[in-house]
Amino acid sequence: MAYYIKKRIGYGTVRKIEDKNAILLTITKREGLEKVINLINGKLRVQFKIDAINKNIINAYSGTFVSGATPRGASGAYQIKDELHLNTSSDLDNHWLAGFLDADGSFQIKTLVSSAPAQGVAIGEALASPRISPSPLWGVGGDGSRRVEIRLYVQIDQESRRLLDLIKDKFGGNIGYKKSQDSYYYSSTSFSSAKKFI
Repeated sequence: MAYYIKKRIGYGTVRKIEDKNAILLTITKREGLEKVINLINGKLRVQFKIDAINKNIINAYSGTFVSGATPRGASGAYQIKDELHLNTSSDLDNHWLAGFLDADGSFQIKTLVSSAPAQGVAIGEALASPRISPSPLWGVGGDGSRRVEIRLYVQIDQESRRLLDLIKDKFGGNIGYKKSQDSYYYSSTSFSSAKKFI
């Protein structure tokens, strides 16, 4: 993916991070940074990322905002087509949600064993049938004295709950507050909600 992005942008270097299973794409040339900023402008949904671009890239190098076709005045000034702004749309039917979940969310599958008799329908049947609305817990087998239950967790952590409320309105679920971290989290154990996410 890093090499693909580098090819599409036309700038950057790719290197493997030592002692980690990770690749780093670094773009330092002004023309490359301009291209990236113009591509993501209006698509970001959290203000601190725009503040970081302004502080660490635009203001740090030039201190000048250059809009539209205005020629570069000061040396090194960035040519950004529009003033940096957030995406405030409530539309989540796009690729943004996939990237957001990949960065800040997680899917977890947990298996619980209890002594209660197995009940319910199989998970595959529940996910495939539009007439079945699975509950968070599903008996998927057993001999009458043992029950295996599957829980599918979706969780997203954020400092602000604005985006979490947007996700909850569309997919259901719950929002909680972590006092020790002064942050919020979205969580769901519903198979029907997970199916919508997927």
